[in-house]
Amino acid sequence: MNMTGCIKCGEPVERPKVGRPPLYCGAECRQAAAYEVQRLQRHLEKLEGRAINLREQLADKSSYGKAYQAARQREYAFVQSEINQHEQRLRQLLSEPRGTSPAKS
Repeated sequence: MNMTGCIKCGEPVERPKVGRPPLYCGAECRQAAAYEVQRLQRHLEKLEGRAINLREQLADKSSYGKAYQAARQREYAFVQSEINQHEQRLRQLLSEPRGTSPAKS
């Protein structure tokens, strides 16, 4: 039998000679990955809402000073980087090919 790694924890998972290769080392990791997907989705929704709010604030330059605008721009950049990180992890959990293991995050 070949060995691969669990998508969630990276622990070795035995690959049977026939049949579909397992993605997880057990039910706990499978459930933990499903829960992580749900958490990432909820967090992404909040971050995307915050990004929309910040874009609206940045578009309204008439009522805010330069210092306020600079702070909002920094916050927007941070929120976008968080969105990118979460989306990358979500893609990793959802699109991992069968029988391979992703690099640990």
